[in-house]
Amino acid sequence: MDGSVHVMHNWVDADRIYPVAKANNRLVKELGLQDKKVVMYSGNLGRYQPLEVMIGAARKLRDRDDIVFVFAGDGGKRQKLQDMAASQNLDNVMFTPFQPLDRLAESLSMADVSLIGIYPENEGVIMPSKLYGLLAVGKPIICVSDPKSEVIEILNQANAGLYSSIDDPKELAQKIVAVLDDPKKAQEMGENGRRYFLERFERKRVTREWKEALEAVESKE
Repeated sequence: MDGSVHVMHNWVDADRIYPVAKANNRLVKELGLQDKKVVMYSGNLGRYQPLEVMIGAARKLRDRDDIVFVFAGDGGKRQKLQDMAASQNLDNVMFTPFQPLDRLAESLSMADVSLIGIYPENEGVIMPSKLYGLLAVGKPIICVSDPKSEVIEILNQANAGLYSSIDDPKELAQKIVAVLDDPKKAQEMGENGRRYFLERFERKRVTREWKEALEAVESKE
């Protein structure tokens, strides 16, 4: 890489976003999810995310009484997703609003498996910043995207999650079940992600990289 080019990732403050055990998670209790395995998508419910396949996966898993899909956030597709869930009588799908920053750690920690997604045509244009928060709370992640996406590359490096196709709800459902029904593997992936986050994406570390990069530029002037 040219020494004049520096690539910096987004970051998350580990003092604000961190794992919260379910037993101590007030939001889990408020939403009545103590006895559920939570599959969660948190963030913008917008046009850049392949969210319909997640509703499709919920339909495939509607007979699993122990699994609930939680969509936390808002955006241009929220009404469409709500209509899809309602028209298919999916009582295993729940929508909740964005949570304030002081409750974001609780919200993200509700997940037993976190979902993230990006359409292939948006690769290189946007980078889902929610990835860093999901890694920070130490939960396994399934990314619905192109198999060569940057998110998948990071998850593979961290050994923190799985890939699933943007248009195959059966595949996504199978991978969700594979994670949820293997608690040991799920815990291992979550811990791997948390460790990778602390090593590469924690705020203090990334801002130090910014400082070093700026000092290197100044030294050349």
